[in-house]
Amino acid sequence: MRSYGFLVGGLMLVAAAYEIASCSVAEPPPATLPDLTPTVTPITTHAQLKDSMRQLWTTQTSWSRFYMISSLAGLSDAAPAMTRILQNADDFGSAMRPFYGDEAAAKFSSLLHENADAEALVFGMARANDDAGFKAATSAWHANADELASYFLTETPGASPDAINLALHTYLDNTIAEVTERGNGQWTGDAQAHDTTEAEGLALADAWTDGVTAQFPLLVSTSAEPPLAVGATHVEMRRLWSERTTWTRTYVVDALANLPDTQAATDRLLQNQVDIGTALRPYLGAKRSDRLVGLLENDVTLATEVVESARIGDARHLKEAHDAWDLNAAALGAALADANVSGAGDLPVWILAEHANTEGQSVDRINIDWAGDISQYEAAAAVDQKIADAVSGGLAAGTPNVGGR
Repeated sequence: MRSYGFLVGGLMLVAAAYEIASCSVAEPPPATLPDLTPTVTPITTHAQLKDSMRQLWTTQTSWSRFYMISSLAGLSDAAPAMTRILQNADDFGSAMRPFYGDEAAAKFSSLLHENADAEALVFGMARANDDAGFKAATSAWHANADELASYFLTETPGASPDAINLALHTYLDNTIAEVTERGNGQWTGDAQAHDTTEAEGLALADAWTDGVTAQFPLLVSTSAEPPLAVGATHVEMRRLWSERTTWTRTYVVDALANLPDTQAATDRLLQNQVDIGTALRPYLGAKRSDRLVGLLENDVTLATEVVESARIGDARHLKEAHDAWDLNAAALGAALADANVSGAGDLPVWILAEHANTEGQSVDRINIDWAGDISQYEAAAAVDQKIADAVSGGLAAGTPNVGGR
């Protein structure tokens, strides 16, 4: 019988060879698919958004006060002041639009318009000494705040409900305290209530900023935040110079209308100059910060002389006060330059611009040009923010000597 062993063995060898050959042929790599993930470019930074939100809430707080003063005193610029508040409501919507879209932006503006209407009713009831109407109006104002907070939190789940609700309602409560103190002629309490209202407005701005940042991390960059100390100085300078703008205008409105809280407004404006010096003391040292405070206080005193001379039509004294005022601006710049604040040489130019805008408010108010008056105030507010940024940025860049000089 023939043996087929050799044939079987051969077939096995062929099969083994085929298996080896099959294993040695590399599988083609899988096809690389294009990355179709959309690229999202941030539209702002957290620090920039914080500045914007704080500016909007500062504008809201300031114009609420200006409207309050004019409304309670029966001044004819109350309506233009309310128009400016309504414009700020639209500005809020514009700030929200890039994140939330047109529909939500319009809703934000609408709710803030309703908030302004409720505020006007509160002030109207206060002026009329209608206690029942005042109570009902404040309740309606808080109801609007609930709706505003609810809508923001619905659209911004990343925001803190506690922070938003507490800040918003505390803001209203302090504004109500402000109008109550003012209505009762308690000028110190009035100023203190406004300071607290301002603080709550800024807390609300920060809570909104954090909520938007958490909700839209691809649109708000947090990768290039300034060092903590630099950022804190920037924010504080902006707050203090905004207060300077607000209290300067409060004085101008009061003085030209001969209102009884004119001296209280002057005192609060002078306190603001001390606060600026206190904030700069760690950088400038005691001697230089005290010198700066003296110059800032002199700036306020000369401003009151300019406004009063304009009010009574004393052209000779107006020129003298104006010239001294402008010389003081140069001394302010020199004091900061002496403290090694980088770029301090530009400050006298901006302080002179602030002077011109303050005097412009006085002239326009005397002439009952409310549009011009508001425009001059807006220009003063803008230039004071330039000064604030120049001082904080100059401190960071100049690395001033610190000590008790």
